[in-house]
Amino acid sequence: PSPSSGEEGEEEDEIRWDRSDLAAKVCGRTQPNSLGQHYDQSHADFGLRHIQCSVAFTDQTAPNDGHFLCHPRSHSEVHETITRDIYRGKFDWVPLTDDEVRRLETEFGSKPRHVYANRGDCVLWRSDLVHAAVAPDGPTTNFRAVGYCSMLPADMCPEYPGVWKPKLDAYRWGRTGDHRPEAESWHDHKRWNGGGGKNANANAIVRSQRPYHRLSPPLVSYRQAELYGLVPYGLKSDEERKAEMERAEIRGVRFLPKDAPLFPPPRNRTRTRGAPCRAYTETLTLNDGRPLPGQEKYLGGVPSPCGRYVYGVPGNAARVLRVTVATGDMDFIGPEFKGHFKWLRGVEVPSDVMGEGYPAGCCLALPSNARSVLKINPETNEVATFGALRDAGWSYHGGNLSRRDGCVYAIPANADRVARIDPRKETFQLIGPEFPPMKQKWFGGIVGCDGCVYGIPHNAAGVLRIDPAEVGRGGDE
Repeated sequence: PSPSSGEEGEEEDEIRWDRSDLAAKVCGRTQPNSLGQHYDQSHADFGLRHIQCSVAFTDQTAPNDGHFLCHPRSHSEVHETITRDIYRGKFDWVPLTDDEVRRLETEFGSKPRHVYANRGDCVLWRSDLVHAAVAPDGPTTNFRAVGYCSMLPADMCPEYPGVWKPKLDAYRWGRTGDHRPEAESWHDHKRWNGGGGKNANANAIVRSQRPYHRLSPPLVSYRQAELYGLVPYGLKSDEERKAEMERAEIRGVRFLPKDAPLFPPPRNRTRTRGAPCRAYTETLTLNDGRPLPGQEKYLGGVPSPCGRYVYGVPGNAARVLRVTVATGDMDFIGPEFKGHFKWLRGVEVPSDVMGEGYPAGCCLALPSNARSVLKINPETNEVATFGALRDAGWSYHGGNLSRRDGCVYAIPANADRVARIDPRKETFQLIGPEFPPMKQKWFGGIVGCDGCVYGIPHNAAGVLRIDPAEVGRGGDE
């Protein structure tokens, strides 16, 4: 994966995937025709050893998307023959050269088969079968997301404790390994390398990922703990299992409550008392059915004052997201904007505040890393920006409209002063004192019954109170 190049000095919002710079190397030599074909089994392990599988989380569309590839009938005797006289055959990962792949096709009649899976499909294969995870065939905004799993018979695993200690460490620290369930060979997440080195900018998507269980290890059933190697396999009595569970809990394993299902059924929509609950949930998608790519796409949203739309405020996303409330249609509007964490939270400004020319009111998105205010006109769905910030770096975190003067007051997070935004005149004004340097001072932007706008302290020592009446009389408070 590699980010597409933008103009000099500009960061690229969208990651486009391309395998042009991913040519495989075997023993330091580039294999120009290789798609990454390899065995996951050494020459010493003959026959069926591991069953590997991948479950697709996204649709893979031929011919451009990343996908799974295998060479049928390249296992057993063929595996033994191909790996016999090469030094790489001594290891559990055996990358193949272009000549060896060509030999598979010409000598053994094993031609590659490309498998494009749909979301939810499971692909199973033997570890002594030649296979590869093929990168996209050209630039694409889609990516292949799968979950890997590997299995082997329990009697082929080392006797307890065996690799129990490193497996327990892997569970507690969120580590992941390779294709051998009976061994631990950890692969650190690329974002843990400190961001330095020659590959610091190689994969912006990986750098922005956060582990799902980053706060604590996942809850597991006893059967899962047994299969993962966290407790001894095949204990017969309840007393033995209970004692082992207690020891595992002391070592940091988190078990599901007794009799709790691993995947709880959905809650019954009908309450036992009172009127039935008719609330329901659904996930909307773009009008063409595509999923929304990327991470940390939108930092909040805002409803249009007219009630027709809901807008997504672009964080890392390039364009404003529009949801039509009446139909559930979802699409993008306005131009593309570059940058990360551009705007954060939105404020709706009713038509009676905006006045003539805005029968549906307007919506503002407040600047975080952007150097301007984003403005949306729901009547025309026109998207534009105005204002010019001196600095940008998580500048404001929320804000609110004051009906006293029709202006929006943005709450300073890293900015050193409060911002007063006039949506009618499209002006951006800094007011009040300059606060001492501090990160993430206040969040929010709550309008009190007294008409003042309040910022809730995050790292600041007190509550921020903005009185629009004083500002309107020429004050600077």
